[in-house]
Amino acid sequence: MLVFGVDIPLVEIILTLGVIMFILLIEGIVIISLLIKQLNKVKDLSKK
Repeated sequence: MLVFGVDIPLVEIILTLGVIMFILLIEGIVIISLLIKQLNKVKDLSKK
């Protein structure tokens, strides 16, 4: 596959995109879990 006139194997592109997607997925899970923890803290404070 030619990218800007440079020949790059398709397998490496797929692997790179896969690694990037995996990292973004982990980041998303961490952020969502932190938001849920914070939401639970706010709920606990509002009950008192």
